[in-house]
Amino acid sequence: VATIVNPTLEGKPVAVCHSDHSNGTAEISSANYEARKFGIKAGMFMSKAKELCPQLVRVPYYFEKYQEILRALYRILLRFSAQVQPISVDEAFVDVSGLG
Repeated sequence: VATIVNPTLEGKPVAVCHSDHSNGTAEISSANYEARKFGIKAGMFMSKAKELCPQLVRVPYYFEKYQEILRALYRILLRFSAQVQPISVDEAFVDVSGLG
């Protein structure tokens, strides 16, 4: 979502976190694949992530954009099955046993 909001971040290591304070204990919520190559992962303190990847770009939460994309995703899933069970913001169970 961060690269949709800001395309200049494409190809750069990016992490979602509420704070960029280098000495703080703010936890990363999500990291893109470029950041994961440096060992950055959800739950890691931002200070540790910056040690591993000084060029890491922190982005804020984009809750409204997440909801917009999630609604679009569910519209797609519901075209294939009426049995869609949301699990989290980026996960769902879909019964596709009748397909194929």
